Amino acid sequence: LTGPFAWAVGIVYICYDTWLLSHMVRASRRAIRGEPAGPATARASIAVLIAARNEEAALPATLDAVLSQTDPAEQVIVIDDGSTDGTLALLRSRYPRVRTPIRSRTTFSKATARASGSNRTATRSIPISPRTTATTALP
Repeated sequence: LTGPFAWAVGIVYICYDTWLLSHMVRASRRAIRGEPAGPATARASIAVLIAARNEEAALPATLDAVLSQTDPAEQVIVIDDGSTDGTLALLRSRYPRVRTPIRSRTTFSKATARASGSNRTATRSIPISPRTTATTALP
């Protein structure tokens, strides 16, 4: 680059660099004073979808982990994919906070069951497996 165009590019770069430096100084001052970096945002509404088929043994550990989160989900939904064991009875007796299970008439894959539950909630959903242990933390 030569001539006036080179000078113009240099001046634009200096202006940008000056703006960036001033922005960083302002952000550093806010951080030192303990002010929030940006506007406060509302917490996202979260639903946890659990696809379960014959998961009577594994479901309690999963639900206990989900329900004991420090920032719990607004909805916990179990999609019962044609269980033949006591999964439904367990849900109704021990977990009243869990939304009434969606019972599938035919047996599908876990992904299909989660998708059917996802279509019934307006919140952001986190699909998890009933094999989740009690030490698993949700994002």
